[in-house]
Amino acid sequence: IKYGLYSSRTGATIKIGIHDSGGTTTQFSHNVTVLNSWATPTVDISAVANANKDVIDSIVVTIIDAAENHTFYLDDMFAWQPAQCVFISD
Repeated sequence: IKYGLYSSRTGATIKIGIHDSGGTTTQFSHNVTVLNSWATPTVDISAVANANKDVIDSIVVTIIDAAENHTFYLDDMFAWQPAQCVFISD
């Protein structure tokens, strides 16, 4: 999963979670390293069981240390499956 992230604060300040219809939420932390600029973080969900990622019913965004005054923008969230290569020999 990729998404655009703009943050006015650096550090481990945001978590992206996927919630499945069975009630399981899997969260991924993101450490913001670029201040006041767009970044494109990637969340690798390959280790999540297919039964959990095939029935995602919501994306959960958690702000860590929400007591601090900072701004986040999230944009262009998408997922893709890498192309499968098949080699055929003579």
